[in-house]
Amino acid sequence: MRMTGLDRPANARLPATACVIALLAAALSSSPALANVIQVAKAATGPGGSQCSLIDAINAANDNKKTGACPAGDDATNGGDEILLAPGTYKLSTADNSWYGPNGLPPITSRITIIGDPQGSIIMRDSSQGGSAFRIFYIGGGESLTGYNPPTDSSGNVIYSKLPGPGNLTLQNLTLQNGLAQGGDGGKGDPGNGGGGLGAGGAIYNQGTLTLDGVTLNGNAAIGGNGGGTSTTTSSSGSPGGGGGMGGKGDNFGNGGGFSSNGAWPQSSSSPGTFGNGGDSKTTGGVGGGGGAGKNGG
Repeated sequence: MRMTGLDRPANARLPATACVIALLAAALSSSPALANVIQVAKAATGPGGSQCSLIDAINAANDNKKTGACPAGDDATNGGDEILLAPGTYKLSTADNSWYGPNGLPPITSRITIIGDPQGSIIMRDSSQGGSAFRIFYIGGGESLTGYNPPTDSSGNVIYSKLPGPGNLTLQNLTLQNGLAQGGDGGKGDPGNGGGGLGAGGAIYNQGTLTLDGVTLNGNAAIGGNGGGTSTTTSSSGSPGGGGGMGGKGDNFGNGGGFSSNGAWPQSSSSPGTFGNGGDSKTTGGVGGGGGAGKNGG
């Protein structure tokens, strides 16, 4: 009698070919997902060029869509995105955003691995010709801003309800150089001067997950801002100076600095004391903001 697969005895042997196929299927089903790879062109940093740049590569990985000349990221179905650097130096000349102070690269909001070339890859803030102060990376934590007075526009609409992320960044075999997190200076005033703001995370400010593997940190610094007594802002009679924020200066009219240089973040119309903004004479500074005249910082 011929046996079928349904009535084969439990101790019957499978043909060798069937065993091999079964083993291959099991191996494939248990293997980890492969990362999506984005190759960055040599020395390309800024957005929108004809070659895949570092800024566009991070945005493509975060948003899972083609950005500039970079292919779409795919961390949803694969094992995160891998961004491969060419040998040489990637110079950043301006800040990309102002989360917790100025940052040279877009916020990390997904699972990303950035890998340097074996011949050497450097990501650096270009400090030539008096370049502006900014750190290199910010990794978002993704937390809700409920309870932290989220920033609003001129109509009272909430602009950001949560932090970017959560982000998960791995850096391998590269150098981070010349990052500078500089707290804002306090404003001069009469009768009192504002205090300097916090500078945090010279190369990286991390609120998510960070792994460093073979990474060299060279010449990065986090420096607090100067008090109003040494500020270059002009004194204003009758008003204490505002405190410096994590990136913005306090002024001489009693307004505190915030995440960005103008003290109002993310829009110039954002209210004093909201998240990322300094306070005024009536309002305590928001998270990361300096205090206004007679008020505490956030």
